[in-house]
Amino acid sequence: MDTYGLMICDDEWMIREQITRSAREMGGFTIYTADSGLAALEILAQYPVDGVILDVRMPEMDGITLLQQMRAQGKDCVVIILSGHDEFEYARQCLHYGAAEYLLKPVTDLEIKNLLADLKERIQRKRFYTEMLQEYSQKLDEMKPILKEQFFRELLQKSLSEEEVRQMEAFLDVRILFPYLTVAAVRIQMAEQGTREGVQERDSRWRYAAGKLLEAQLGEKLNVTLFHMEGEILTIIAGGTAENLDMELADTMEKLLDTMAEDLFIHIYAGIGNTISSPGQMRNSYTQALYALNSCDVEQDTGIVHIRDVVEEENCGNDVQDLCGTLRELAASAAVTNNQELAQKLKMILNFVCEKEMDLDRTIYYCSYLAVIALDRLDSQRKLLKQNPLHEIVSGTTPEEVCRSTGRLIETTSRMLAVDKQNRIRRLADICRRIIERDYSKKIGVMEIAAQMGVSSNYLSTIFRRETQYSINEYLNAVRLNHAKKLLRDTNLKVYEIAEKTGFSDAYYFSSVFKRNIGVTPSEYRNSL
Repeated sequence: MDTYGLMICDDEWMIREQITRSAREMGGFTIYTADSGLAALEILAQYPVDGVILDVRMPEMDGITLLQQMRAQGKDCVVIILSGHDEFEYARQCLHYGAAEYLLKPVTDLEIKNLLADLKERIQRKRFYTEMLQEYSQKLDEMKPILKEQFFRELLQKSLSEEEVRQMEAFLDVRILFPYLTVAAVRIQMAEQGTREGVQERDSRWRYAAGKLLEAQLGEKLNVTLFHMEGEILTIIAGGTAENLDMELADTMEKLLDTMAEDLFIHIYAGIGNTISSPGQMRNSYTQALYALNSCDVEQDTGIVHIRDVVEEENCGNDVQDLCGTLRELAASAAVTNNQELAQKLKMILNFVCEKEMDLDRTIYYCSYLAVIALDRLDSQRKLLKQNPLHEIVSGTTPEEVCRSTGRLIETTSRMLAVDKQNRIRRLADICRRIIERDYSKKIGVMEIAAQMGVSSNYLSTIFRRETQYSINEYLNAVRLNHAKKLLRDTNLKVYEIAEKTGFSDAYYFSSVFKRNIGVTPSEYRNSL
């Protein structure tokens, strides 16, 4: 049986004895007694106390002051007040400081036993809830590394609002938002001839530890957050107030990498992207960092490459210079280009890149540019891919492999956007139907319905016919006629009254539409029933 620490704090020895006797008879308590608030604090400092039965008025320190001290010290006991003073203000203050109940003296032995049984039940519940909270907290802590990587994936693939980023910063205990940001991609590999027995080249635990060490060392100079994403590649996001933050990061890393490589028997390489001014541009800096990382000289133990070191567009041929301009124009106009046209242009440019038979680095560079444009369109639709396609593209080992990866991304993007567009069309048609079925009796038409939905009347008419095979007016008249037939069957309303109730402009037009669609006039329909 569980045992609970019970402290009885009352300056009347008879009350202390009475409660102590009942508690011993009940069992399950380790009992401590105090005749003042100061004595109670000493007990609380030395022994585990789960429940307290407390008098309000005592010498040296009263019960309310003791409650204040307990809460200030984080003592989360279940407290029941037993007082001889029936005063509202005392009760209010005690409950304010966390007392569970406020009971009046004198009390009988039966009342004390009921009081102790209630106290024990409250302690058991508190223990249960505390254990459950600790368990949930532990599970949440175990999930945080996974949630952190998901957060980074969303930073790459979605334009998170500043509020969304701040919420995740607080939850994950990371810092992302700064005036300026830059991204570094880092590859850590075990040296082939290390002295650490049993360490394999791709030992993820060792790489994780090395990454955390790198994060800690960089953190002494810069604000950095490290993410573990794809295989052996780690990603670092640095934030600060300097416009040349990327160069600061490069300088700081350069001083660390050689030392870490020598001390830990590892090869370590880094690629650094340009400085950006918002999390929404993270994808660009990340792509640049991956591209720069792939340009590192793996014959060396360490290496740092900045994107500026490997991208020199002015030295390329005329065809490629034209391609650079085309890509910039496409990126600038993508927001006003429809999905199908954008996909066609991306495929056309990809074919051009593949046909030119460029070297691997330049193929990766232009395919990365195409990938970013495709992902930007998904971003505008608030969609998120489950994988990180940028890593697959920049990690390609041949131009052909890079082109295939880029082609798959463009196809996936086009398919997702097409499905999204079809779902949107279907939703708009459904909304239009619901408006008609709700407001058929009012003076509404295509213009009024489109205005309610915030779309143009021509667009709404086109998609509604595509989805239903009816025009909006045809569907509206069909709904009105169905209600009119019901009124003709079930009521004695005159024809002009039914026309008015079902939204027709007048009885003549109602009769004309009714006969054209049903084959008889409203009166003939009623008489045939």
